Amino acid sequence: MTDFQTRFSALFSPATLKTLGVGALGGLAAFFVTEPFGNDKDPAGFLEALWDTALWSGAIGVVLGAILLAYDNFNSLRGQWHRDLLPAIPTFGILGMLGGAAGQFFYSLLQTPSLDAVMRAGGWALMGAGIGLGIGTLRRDPVQASRGAWGGLLGGFLGGFLFNGLALLSDAGGGTLSRLVGLTLTGAAIAFGRLFVQEALKTAWLLGISTGPYEGKEAPLTKNRVSVGRDASNDIALFRDESVPPHLGELVFENGNWKWSGQSAKIDGVATQNAILKPDSVIEFGAAKFRFLDRSRHDTALSGTSPQVAPAPVRLRLRPLAPEAQWPILELPDAQNEAAIGRAPTCDFVLSAATVSSQHARLFRNSAGLQVRDDHSTNGTSINGQKIAPAIPITLREGDRVKFGEVEYSVETGA
Repeated sequence: MTDFQTRFSALFSPATLKTLGVGALGGLAAFFVTEPFGNDKDPAGFLEALWDTALWSGAIGVVLGAILLAYDNFNSLRGQWHRDLLPAIPTFGILGMLGGAAGQFFYSLLQTPSLDAVMRAGGWALMGAGIGLGIGTLRRDPVQASRGAWGGLLGGFLGGFLFNGLALLSDAGGGTLSRLVGLTLTGAAIAFGRLFVQEALKTAWLLGISTGPYEGKEAPLTKNRVSVGRDASNDIALFRDESVPPHLGELVFENGNWKWSGQSAKIDGVATQNAILKPDSVIEFGAAKFRFLDRSRHDTALSGTSPQVAPAPVRLRLRPLAPEAQWPILELPDAQNEAAIGRAPTCDFVLSAATVSSQHARLFRNSAGLQVRDDHSTNGTSINGQKIAPAIPITLREGDRVKFGEVEYSVETGA
């Protein structure tokens, strides 16, 4: 499976639907906050139109940006949901006003009917870019700020086109209906645009794999030094775990490798204060476990060549753990680098168990070795007792225990 396919498939997940829903909720909230102040009066002139639009888009930026920031905090490892929320209000307000004013300026200046939709969408795009830029700036992370700005720009432009189309089609209630639906769609589009760009460009991150408050949550590694600890000032703030000191240490990127530097932490079961991280390493901070994922080390670079990938240097296969089990040995043939696992008879490996989904998981053989990926199954896929996140391939090692639902396998060297 190519890197592009992996990143693209990650966008079609329950997490994406939740992000769209939060963005739509933010747009809906922005409508109810701004609508009482009126948006359909005729301005007296150019400057009044500029000012009115700036105030309106600034208020929308505050509401939508604050909701997206709170959701990002809640859904990540940045600590409490309200982190940076107070300084976010003026940040989103100013950036939203600038975006709206710029869109109104060019719209009024050109006065070209054929470009009306583009100019209006451009204004929304700038406001969306401001929201993405603001979130990254509040995190003091230039990479996140840049990616957020591009994602907000993309989503805002799409949402602006939808908004403009609705405004042309519906004047019901003086345009109230079009603003209601348009703001809701624009909020969802900005949220999706940010997610799309971040997912497409992320390379290294931590993923929570232990049961508890950090399960399934991610921390993108986009700075050369990422601080870890219980204190809220850390990039990764594990405030729910009292066993973690206020400042535990840092994840440091040096000479093309990520490494841990700081107080003692367990990496693949070994306590250490300084160690280089390998792809799929398990890191323990206090009671929580995280998997280190690094696409730049895992995936074959995209090129115009054949999509076939190199075989793994060590042949591995999965054998049913129970001797009496009637499940098949999961081993990829020489001519096959990918296989589907599930209850459906169309799968390459059929596991007709009640806890196995119709399309449960997939096996891959590539330069990283033998990998397994959960395909959003109902009962999940676990490695060594830890449930893995859907849509993310995980490299297997000899001796690993893999469970598809309740069907358990052991990873061994193949023939």
